[in-house]
Amino acid sequence: MPAFAARMSTCPQRTIVVFADRVYPLSVLRLVAAGQVIPLRYEGLDQEKMCRAIIRCVATNGVGGLVAHLLSHEAFADVPKRMVNAFVRHPDQFRSLSDVCRVLDVNPDSARALVQRAGCRRSEHLFVRLRVESWVWFSREGFRPSVFERCLGIRDRSDFRRACRRAGLELPWRRVG
Repeated sequence: MPAFAARMSTCPQRTIVVFADRVYPLSVLRLVAAGQVIPLRYEGLDQEKMCRAIIRCVATNGVGGLVAHLLSHEAFADVPKRMVNAFVRHPDQFRSLSDVCRVLDVNPDSARALVQRAGCRRSEHLFVRLRVESWVWFSREGFRPSVFERCLGIRDRSDFRRACRRAGLELPWRRVG
């Protein structure tokens, strides 16, 4: 057993462990952490990978902080939890109704019904809403927009601005100040 594992009985939930020199087997990780552990290699670490790991960590820990934040909003009251969880796990993969079908493994009619249950006529408007609220959450948690925007599928701020306007939403950076 590695020396660090002997000194630690558990890590706090939603822990990200960065390994500098080698990869440890899963059995060691289970000894090290009772909570969620996301291993990252030090030499492969950059801001985007760290942010993706944090998003994965939050999303896979039951109703994590971001999922709880999204589900607490009245606008998402009728959005199924599994759809919010899927969005949080893969926010950059949600662009159209066909993405809902692919990620949730449902037919187009079921996907359309999920979007309509959320009070949206178009799936794109639902995704923009989810991105706006996620943007607000990450910003309030102290992350820099340059780190989390790409992970949320916001590739270009001017496109995102237009998408917000089409969906009738206020820009998130105006809400945060």
